[in-house]
Amino acid sequence: MVKPERDGRTPRGSDGARRNQAAAGRLYYPAQLAAIYAVVASLWIVFSDTWAARLFHDPTELRWVDSTKGLLFVVFTAALLFALARRLVAQVERAVRVAELAYQNHARHRRLIAELLDNSPDAIFAKDRDGRYTFINREVARVTGRAAEHIIGDDDRAIFPPEQAAEIAANDRAVMERDGVLRTVERLSTADGEVTYLVTKGPLHDIDGRVNGMFGISRDVTESERDKQRLADALESLRESQEIAGIGSYVLDLAQGRWHSSPVLDRLLGIDADYARTVDGWAQLIDGTDREAMAHYFAHTVLALRQPFDREYRIVRPSDGRRRWVHGLGRLECDADGNPLRLRGTIQDITDRMRAEESLRIAAIAFEAQDGIIVADAQARIQRVNQAFTRITGYAQHEVVGRTPALLQSGRHDAPFYAAMREVIARDGYWQGELCSRHKSGTLFTERLTISAVKAPDGAVTHYVASLADVTQQREAESRAQQLAYFDALTGLPNRVLLHDRIDHALSWSGRSGEHCALLFVDLDNFKKINDTTGHHTGDELLVRAAQRMKRAVRDGDTVARFGGDEFIVVLEELGADATGAAMRAAQVAEKLRIGMAEPYEIDGQSFYCTASLGATLFIGGEDTADAVLMHADLAMYRAKQDGRNALRFFEPGMQDELARRTALESELRQAIEREQFELYYQPQIDRAGAVVAVEALLRWHHPVRGLLAPGEFIAVAEETGLIVGLGQWVLDAACAQIAAWRAQPSACMRVVAVNVSARQFAQSDFVDGVLCALRTTGAEASRLKLELTESIVLDDVDDALHKMQALKAAGISFALDDFGTGSSSLSYLTRLPIDQLKIDKSFVDGLPDGRQDALVAQTIITMAKALGLAVVAEGVETDAQWRFLMRYGCDLFQGFHFAAPMPRERLEAADATIES
Repeated sequence: MVKPERDGRTPRGSDGARRNQAAAGRLYYPAQLAAIYAVVASLWIVFSDTWAARLFHDPTELRWVDSTKGLLFVVFTAALLFALARRLVAQVERAVRVAELAYQNHARHRRLIAELLDNSPDAIFAKDRDGRYTFINREVARVTGRAAEHIIGDDDRAIFPPEQAAEIAANDRAVMERDGVLRTVERLSTADGEVTYLVTKGPLHDIDGRVNGMFGISRDVTESERDKQRLADALESLRESQEIAGIGSYVLDLAQGRWHSSPVLDRLLGIDADYARTVDGWAQLIDGTDREAMAHYFAHTVLALRQPFDREYRIVRPSDGRRRWVHGLGRLECDADGNPLRLRGTIQDITDRMRAEESLRIAAIAFEAQDGIIVADAQARIQRVNQAFTRITGYAQHEVVGRTPALLQSGRHDAPFYAAMREVIARDGYWQGELCSRHKSGTLFTERLTISAVKAPDGAVTHYVASLADVTQQREAESRAQQLAYFDALTGLPNRVLLHDRIDHALSWSGRSGEHCALLFVDLDNFKKINDTTGHHTGDELLVRAAQRMKRAVRDGDTVARFGGDEFIVVLEELGADATGAAMRAAQVAEKLRIGMAEPYEIDGQSFYCTASLGATLFIGGEDTADAVLMHADLAMYRAKQDGRNALRFFEPGMQDELARRTALESELRQAIEREQFELYYQPQIDRAGAVVAVEALLRWHHPVRGLLAPGEFIAVAEETGLIVGLGQWVLDAACAQIAAWRAQPSACMRVVAVNVSARQFAQSDFVDGVLCALRTTGAEASRLKLELTESIVLDDVDDALHKMQALKAAGISFALDDFGTGSSSLSYLTRLPIDQLKIDKSFVDGLPDGRQDALVAQTIITMAKALGLAVVAEGVETDAQWRFLMRYGCDLFQGFHFAAPMPRERLEAADATIES
């Protein structure tokens, strides 16, 4: 069988070879028969007479033999001729039958192909090298509106406009010149109008494989192209409409508790790509006053009753803190069993509409109420009033006719006020203003009054027309609006806007008076944990109670404001000119606040404890700004946090220097990560036999100015800024790469590498993926990687820690609990989590063996670990006495300067033998 070449065509010349082989086969048998005959006849002629003369000596017998010999030769010759003729006749008959069968098959195939081609909805055609049509099917004739005889032999110039014919000819030439298949789109003028065709064109070859023409198959894709364009236009129109209308779309995955949003929605909500798109993240966007109602609506109406989501509510944009009204729509998508899978919908900013509706409501109320009208004569005696006047004042028309509007005076305005009013009317003929009036019932109300003088042609005043409206509710509404603008909606305390105004006022007053003021920055400790574990309702109630306690702890003239979240500001004024005395008075108030905040909160039958960390700073006008005062108190508050929380700290100038230093360190740290200025050092862990069985990977920073820095110099800043996440992943990648590299070294191939994991890094949702990716990328063995976690990491969220540790444990990774005993250790989590080792903290090892309490703690940790089936690692072993004590009580592994200091990889590999000896 002949194999096709790369382009699918049979090698040229193969047909001729097959014909030669067939011809050779047909000649083989006759030639063989002739050769046999020639050999036999020659042997007969040469040897028959000799043999006859030797066998027969009688002449008569010899003649008889000659005659017989001749007859036999004739018979033999006749038999050969008969066999040849019979063979030839059989071959001819067979060839005739094969030819007839082939002709019939060929005719059937031609009919089948003709039917297929003519009944195809595609236009199919063939052309010669000059572009003249040699074949067309029925569809070509139909779309061109020409009979086949009027197309065959012509080229495209006779059928299509010149520019279309030129484009077709160019495509045809490309097919024949490249000897390959071409797929393209051609737009042609046909009997059906302008039609778009998807055309497949390919070359045709002669018997020697040379291109002698081309074929084409054209499919009408006009409607498909129009549908695509209509769809594209519709999508673009939808996108533009959403942009114009400010409508964003979202999809909430109910199983995963995560949501995806469109760019329009991100801009509407004021979030960026890094915002946490979780259920809690969504709840944080909802204004606190609407949050509980929204949660109830979603749970009962949408999820329970399977109703579409249709709700108007308020959000608070994280980007600028602004509140916006939005209208959310959504539709649940359920599986075959009716279980909700996701909520898909849109959100539109309707703030302007809500404001417009509010304005329309106010206008409608004013229109429906209509202003009260008073018509009085030149002496201001009332002649007529309308029903609106009666509704506003309570006086019927018969009760006021003949009297003056003075009956409405409340006594709040003095005689000069009314004298000034009459003077303006006399001068301008018009007065407008607001005043307090008295209702018939005796109650006071605020009215907007407009008085116009009606003059005769000679300029004399004949009447006065007054229009009055009760604007009491409007002023109250404005007061409420001011309340919303300057006060926190949850606690009722002044918000940031009003707080800045109060601080500016305090600065101005203290600058004039020379007395000191103080600002206290109050941050609730562990509020987030209470809020996250018990729900936002409890958290909101706790904030309200805390605000009430703070207001009770200060004077009426002092300011208590909510700065944001669980942060509050207290501004104390009039503390005296002496700085020391002012600081003492501020400290007394702050301590009163701290003690009061530490009292338990009884909410819904439960007791909650939430202490406060306070930062304080003194200030006086002319020396500080509001922002500087806030920053100083904030720095002091963070110092209180660092010192154990539930404490008060005053601002010191050194804190500002510390802030500048940490800011510079953060910038340098970012550059260090980009420039890869880090290196891993390794400190060996020795077993009881003295062998190095593991190392702890410790990060070092090659600072370009300060030299080699240990983690204590920069890890805290990395944690606070979030840089620890990327830095921690770099450590994992580098440690795994080293594990893979040591696999080729017999002395280190079984060595375990321990890597410390930070709390922020472990809390990332993709932490497990990051660890497994490091193993896959480097080819390191998972069993050679050990992750060291602190108690605080696993206790922050035990369920989350358990899930992540089990996933990594299944991959072969081991775990050590670092700094054990320094936190709030709990046997309950030790029995739940897949921990392999406990590490005795250095603070306990330092006191061994003489420190009685340290010795007791170390013995207890080792005994407990053995009971739980855990190995024990002692870190910070620096003396022979410490090592021997730990050996005596069954410690498994040892790490510290007694054996080796942390060192680079090269020194570790060179020192392996020395350490073990």
